[in-house]
Amino acid sequence: MNRIEEAVIKIQNSPKGFVGKHSELRNILLHQFDYHIYYFVEDYKIVIFALLLLKVET
Repeated sequence: MNRIEEAVIKIQNSPKGFVGKHSELRNILLHQFDYHIYYFVEDYKIVIFALLLLKVET
C-alpha cells in the first residue's frame, strides 16, 4: 500500500478529522513526500479535489 492509499483510508475513517480550509475544503499532509490531498465531504461521499506537491526548494 502506498502513502496516498494510506491517506485515503485515514480520510475514510475520519472524514471530518482533518484541517478544514476555506469552509468545507479539508486537507491531509503526506509528510514523507510533501503532498497535500484536498477533499470535501458531500452527503455520504468523500470527494478528492486535488493532490498537490508543495515542496519548498532550499
